[in-house]
Amino acid sequence: MNDDPSEGNRLKAAAIKGLVTQIAAPYIGQVFGRVPNQAELFRITLKVYQLLELTSSLPKEITDFLPAYGHDSTPLGPGARHIEKWIAPRVRNPLLVQEKLIRKFTNKRVSARLKSLSKKGPEAAQRLMDRSRVLYFSGPKEGFVYRGFTLCGDLRSPQEVFAQGFKMNAPVNNIQDINGMNANSGVDSGLKASGYYDNNGMGAFHQGGKSGGYTYLIDGRAMNGYDVARNRNWQADSGSRAGNDPYQIVYAQDIPGSMILGAYDSAGKFIPNQSALNRAIGKSSPGSSADEIPFPLTPLVHANNATQTPLKPQAY
Repeated sequence: MNDDPSEGNRLKAAAIKGLVTQIAAPYIGQVFGRVPNQAELFRITLKVYQLLELTSSLPKEITDFLPAYGHDSTPLGPGARHIEKWIAPRVRNPLLVQEKLIRKFTNKRVSARLKSLSKKGPEAAQRLMDRSRVLYFSGPKEGFVYRGFTLCGDLRSPQEVFAQGFKMNAPVNNIQDINGMNANSGVDSGLKASGYYDNNGMGAFHQGGKSGGYTYLIDGRAMNGYDVARNRNWQADSGSRAGNDPYQIVYAQDIPGSMILGAYDSAGKFIPNQSALNRAIGKSSPGSSADEIPFPLTPLVHANNATQTPLKPQAY
């Protein structure tokens, strides 16, 4: 360490991270009168790192090795710096993205909107998608990632879809084959969904209820979806805002029936997949997940090359 001060600072930072994670965060939680769950510990830990940085309690040579909280986003490499700023192509700190997922997906409003799906028709599903989606830039390989609820049109009956789910025709070996980065990506591969029911002549209703089938609501909070139009627009560096709306979201994995919450028929009547819907409502309640972060930020397909989906989606 004497020969390499940087390595010494890194090891000191590692020791501090262990202290914060194992001692400081649990102690702070207990001050409030109860043992915090893992999601709460996660947020407390981020806040401690922020305070260490802001109060200058530690030398900058050490805090540089601590996880960033509230710092400027890391820009892309030199090859992508020409991209227009209207889309803000910056890779956000994963800890900040994770915190946003927890905040947007686990709250009373999401739970209430899930309970209203049968009462308020497709408008309830649209409001649920609009108010709870999280869109972030993952990097030049994956591009813009969509987390949240989506809709998918299908001609099969709810009984069949609830039992079998949606299955891809073939594995995704290169994420850019589906995410809008390649010329024909998103055309034939992956599972297609939408962030809209019916808007400006587009949306899942046109492949579902309007075509004689059903429009299915997917709980995609624990899955990476890819915003094809936004990625194409960003890749083309067009400066146009036409690709900002998530009309086409593509998944690189099968979607089990346990993640399909229900279906709207052609008249807009909601047919619930009751067990899946009940689990989603429970998962949305703050503090309901005592032993895990409810919607972990885990990529389901590696962005580099020929990699099949290594993890199964959480069937909660």
